[in-house]
Amino acid sequence: MPDAMPVALGRKVWSTADAFLELLVYTTLWMSFSLASLVPFVQLECGMKIDGRPFWAAASESIAVYTLDHLRDISKATKSTGEHKMIFRQGCFHRRLFLLRALLAVSILALASSLLAARSWIVSLTFIGHVLLCAAYAKLKPRMPYCKAFYVSICVVFMAVAAPCAYAPTLLSSLGGATFWQLLLLIFSVALTVEQLQDIRDVDEDLEAQVVTLASGLGQRRARQLLLLFQAASLSLHILIMQRAHLPLRPHFLAVHVACGLCSMGFTSETPRSLFQVLLEPLYALPLLATVLRASTGFSL
Repeated sequence: MPDAMPVALGRKVWSTADAFLELLVYTTLWMSFSLASLVPFVQLECGMKIDGRPFWAAASESIAVYTLDHLRDISKATKSTGEHKMIFRQGCFHRRLFLLRALLAVSILALASSLLAARSWIVSLTFIGHVLLCAAYAKLKPRMPYCKAFYVSICVVFMAVAAPCAYAPTLLSSLGGATFWQLLLLIFSVALTVEQLQDIRDVDEDLEAQVVTLASGLGQRRARQLLLLFQAASLSLHILIMQRAHLPLRPHFLAVHVACGLCSMGFTSETPRSLFQVLLEPLYALPLLATVLRASTGFSL
């Protein structure tokens, strides 16, 4: 009997972890809320109190876009006859498919409600424009060699800045030129790190689909070297901009840049896919976390 208790506890912990992965990580919620956290990050950096409306609108749109992309990938994978055909545990496939379809319906309704409640043509045009950029990505992906991660990163920067500005058009007026460009640089750096490492993870699938990314076109080693070079350049440019403008270095931004570099060195094609989803995708939330910690400690440099 004493031996049965640890076994039962272990099974319960594993069951809870499996439910967490299935509901949040293997669906699109984990990624979408991490991505949408860039909206309150921009609001705080601009000296504004957090307004939840653009966050929820951005989260709803992200869930809809990523869920649709997941459903498309599942459809292609189940029809594939190649080496990388997707195989699900029995019963898991239908449960995940149901969750994704339900999320797609709910997120579309949530986005539509957010746009109607805003009663602003600027808000509507902002989110519709971003949806069109995402739709264009699905069509252009096979036709933009080596640029896939850069395109997605630009879309991320657009949403992170445009969404809060649509609700508060004067939001960026509190920022100087140097601070504004340093903010864009940080968001782009985080986005490119996540997207480029995901391309390294998916290199075999991209080769099979004939999608040319830096990893599939130049090889994983060279793609990682270029990413590390970009991270070093981003960190150096951040320091140069702040020094030329005689502004504080903002150590919470430096910490995020360093974290991007560490991820670039730590994640490889051999890293379990679940770790990419559990640990890498929340990198999008690190700027907000760093800003909140800095505000709570008052640390400056």
